[in-house]
Amino acid sequence: MKHYDWDNYLEFIQEVPIPEDTLAFFSARPSAAPYPQPIYRPIPWLSRYDKGDNTTDTFFSQAINSANTIPRVLALLRADILDAPRAADPDQDPNPAPRDDARPHQVLFVQIGTGLNGFTDTVHGGVLASLVDEALSTCVEAFRQQLNGESKAKLFTANLNVSYRAPVLSPGVILVKTWLRRRVGRKWFLEAQVVAEDGTVCTEVKALWISERVATL
Repeated sequence: MKHYDWDNYLEFIQEVPIPEDTLAFFSARPSAAPYPQPIYRPIPWLSRYDKGDNTTDTFFSQAINSANTIPRVLALLRADILDAPRAADPDQDPNPAPRDDARPHQVLFVQIGTGLNGFTDTVHGGVLASLVDEALSTCVEAFRQQLNGESKAKLFTANLNVSYRAPVLSPGVILVKTWLRRRVGRKWFLEAQVVAEDGTVCTEVKALWISERVATL
C-alpha cells in the first residue's frame, strides 16, 4: 500500500483517490442532490484507511469495514473550507466557512448493514455515537489544519451529548451532518445529526473538543 502522510490531513484528502464504485453508489442516490459540486467536494474519509503498522483507526478501517457492517462511506466537505487561505497566526479563530444549517461543513454518507444491529433491524445506539464522534473528528481536523505555524496541538473529544430521536433502520443509507459552531481558545464546539434518507433526524449531537496544551507537546 502506498504510504501517505496521515498527519497532513488537508494534503491527504486532496491527493488520495476515492473508489469509483463508492462515488457511483452514493452519487446516484436522491439524498446526494442537496450537496452538489462545486459547493461540496467528495473526499476520502481518513478513518476508513488501514494505516499499516500504525494502529490508529482500526475500529473503522478493519473491525466494521465489511459487507454486513459498513460496506461504503463517502465524505463531502464544503469547498470553501478547502479553499480558504491558511491563517498566519496559529491562535487565530479558524472560521473559513460561515454557519449555514442547510449546508453542513461536512456530510458523511454511510451504507449500513445488519451487522451493526442492537435491536431487530435497528442500528445499535453505541455504534451511532461512535460514528458521529469519528465524523466530527474529520470535520474539526479540516478546520484545525487551516492554522499555520509550528503548532501541531491535537484535538480530543471532551464531551459528546447524544439525543436519540428515532431508530436508524438497517440495512440502509444514513447521512451524518457535522458543523463547527465556534471556537473559544482551546475549546471547539461542534454539532451533528444522523439523518435517514427520507429526511428524518434520528440522532442529534452537541460536542465539545479540546486542543492539547502546547506545553505538553
